[in-house]
Amino acid sequence: MKLIYSFLLGFLPLTNFAQMDGFNYFRPIKIVENEWNKIILPQDILSKTKQQYDDIRIIGIDSQNDTFEQDFIRKNTQETSSIIYFDLNIINRAIINGNQSFTIQNKNHRFNTIDLGIEEANFDCVLKIEGSQNLEVWELLKDNYQIIGFKNQNADYRFTSINLSEYSYPYIRVSVLNQKKITVKSARIAFLNNNNQSLLNLPIKSFKILNHKDKKTTTIDLELKYPSSICALKLQSSNSLFYRPVQIEYLIDSFKKPNGFYFNYAYLASGIFSSLESKNFEFNEIICRQLRITINNFDSKPLTINDLMVYGYEQYLISKIDKKAKYFLCYSHLNKQKPIYDLNFIGTKDVKTVLVQLDKEQKVLNKAVKNTTEPIFTNKIWLWLVLIVLVLILGWFSVKMLK
Repeated sequence: MKLIYSFLLGFLPLTNFAQMDGFNYFRPIKIVENEWNKIILPQDILSKTKQQYDDIRIIGIDSQNDTFEQDFIRKNTQETSSIIYFDLNIINRAIINGNQSFTIQNKNHRFNTIDLGIEEANFDCVLKIEGSQNLEVWELLKDNYQIIGFKNQNADYRFTSINLSEYSYPYIRVSVLNQKKITVKSARIAFLNNNNQSLLNLPIKSFKILNHKDKKTTTIDLELKYPSSICALKLQSSNSLFYRPVQIEYLIDSFKKPNGFYFNYAYLASGIFSSLESKNFEFNEIICRQLRITINNFDSKPLTINDLMVYGYEQYLISKIDKKAKYFLCYSHLNKQKPIYDLNFIGTKDVKTVLVQLDKEQKVLNKAVKNTTEPIFTNKIWLWLVLIVLVLILGWFSVKMLK
């Protein structure tokens, strides 16, 4: 059976299977029959497909060598559940040891973040957060936690979210340690999932950082290893106490001008890069390869950027495999449009999937894309061999003529 399978794979690119005609690459799929199969698409496959992955197909070949197109639906690991905030009652306000404090009542909701509604536009407070089951014994949840807000002609910034581990205390006490007075109008809690758990850290080919003194900006030109579907970006700096507006753009095209190449970027996202909070810059999913990040330094020194990460959702296919056949993932086709299957309308909610493996080796269907052998007379080895043979033949004829 293995011999037959190897024979089929060896001659597959040469056969005239109409369903596979026009694809540049394929990989065998180790499917599980009569199950919902989940096929993860690695980045090296996605980099060879169209922008929206429209030219991916699952092709089956049965025992009669008949080909057919297998239905599937493409999904990604984007979180679909919404975050629910719970508004809480402030049941007590007091001054303890000269510090302002207030107590919040929680109705058994688990939480890992508290969001405070503060009336003042400008504030800088250090907080202590405690939890209790009975309003008598208090457990320290977080100490020396800074929140800040400022508003002027250049900026309008507020950081009032308290990030914690997971808790479910019925009572929460927040104390202001640096004797600053603030007016807390409201408080709410939520449980936020770690977004990075469902994201892929995409491989970066290179990035270049340039500081522009005249513009008081820093630009980071970044290139990914593959064209990728991206949805978030994170910057890391070793500097302390900074606040910088950031704009993120992606390259849409480039063209040559008399004085060099011109690169055309489009707006993707903007936000604040601050030492107070470590968060991703999130945006709608888009497929690209090159990014430009512009940091506004105002009159401060440029930041030291230690690292940056670009994230994307993992892409995968789901298909119910019922028919006994050999299955192949085919991709990279010039004329294929997005397929429309029954699953696009029915969906696959709550189905149990089996993770199946793709063959790691990429096989070429269209020989035109495989350029590993030079034309015979541009290959110097062949050229020397031909010359040596010609010299030997001429020499042999010369000797015969002399005799």
